[in-house]
Amino acid sequence: MSLDNYGMQSDNKSINVNDANYDVISLDNAKQINDPDCVHFFIKDGDTIGNSVAWICKSCKRGTYYPKGISIINS
Repeated sequence: MSLDNYGMQSDNKSINVNDANYDVISLDNAKQINDPDCVHFFIKDGDTIGNSVAWICKSCKRGTYYPKGISIINS
């Protein structure tokens, strides 16, 4: 099981960009945080949630949680 939120999006098309209650950030020219073509090399990060431990890609910094005792074999 992975607690990875990649791909989760919400519909924000109904937000009025002139409303002072919102900070509007254009993502059209924003640099992508994670490389979608990265061949991940995961290392244990050490953060824990319950019985899960964090792993992070040393290249693109994408992370996920796996149950304690799991080892990732990078090739």
